[in-house]
Amino acid sequence: MPSKAQENTNDSSKLAEDRAKLISDLKVLIDDAKVLTSDASASSQEFVQERAEAVKAQLNEGIDKLKVHYGAAKDKTVEATDDLEKLIKKHPWRAVGVGLLVGIVIDRILRD
Repeated sequence: MPSKAQENTNDSSKLAEDRAKLISDLKVLIDDAKVLTSDASASSQEFVQERAEAVKAQLNEGIDKLKVHYGAAKDKTVEATDDLEKLIKKHPWRAVGVGLLVGIVIDRILRD
């Protein structure tokens, strides 16, 4: 039967071995956590970058469409203005009469 001193020594050495194993396991766990966080960080950056590029592409596409529609609307407005100017120059008194009637109608609407 082992003596108390041998039991204490065995317990101390077992405790030291357990402590060393625990420290070793914690180091492995910390290393694994570092790898996982760096992988997650890289994945997150890639995801954000991909989404940003997709949004940028959509914005550029929208801007291109707006430019096309703006150009068409501008052309129609210029054309309509030119036609109106020609009509006013051709029939100036008629334009004055139409302006007077429109003014009277607007006045009546606003008074009510």
